[in-house]
Amino acid sequence: VVDDMAVCRKIIGNVAAGLSQLELIGSAPNGTIALGMIEQHKPDLVLLDIEMPDMSGIDVMAKLGGKYPHMKVVIISSQNKSSAEKTITALGLGAFGFIPKPEAANLQGSVAFLTDELSRLVGSIRSTPTVTPNFSKTFASVTQSTTAPAVPTAKPRPGKIPTQLELLVIGISTGGP
Repeated sequence: VVDDMAVCRKIIGNVAAGLSQLELIGSAPNGTIALGMIEQHKPDLVLLDIEMPDMSGIDVMAKLGGKYPHMKVVIISSQNKSSAEKTITALGLGAFGFIPKPEAANLQGSVAFLTDELSRLVGSIRSTPTVTPNFSKTFASVTQSTTAPAVPTAKPRPGKIPTQLELLVIGISTGGP
């Protein structure tokens, strides 16, 4: 569990430790300490805040850079525009998922929300095969492209009058892949 707020670390840590599928091996108040702990313990799962002094969650994700292919990172962050943009960046850097920090008016509501969300994500993690993404190569090829790809034009087939488009479109959210 990596979060600069001690109360959040404690609550998230207690929720994680309370799940039968997880064993809490440590918590860190910032990214620098977290990187040292990750190197030492090589955990399967890191619960990471985005907004932290010293080293942000984005910086942690960038430094990890696929170094631990078995490890999944779940972002647990507050919900505001800045955090949302950074969370999208973290997902692009390989984060497995996102849980918003609860805004429940009471502790029991927050704990229940985190327990449900973390249980759901842990179930997804367990059923997801481990892959080693090469996001930097993918992003580099996308950003280095200078010309738009050719767009195929529809050509009618001889002897047939086109009555419908032959097109398949698949749309997914950022976490979909």
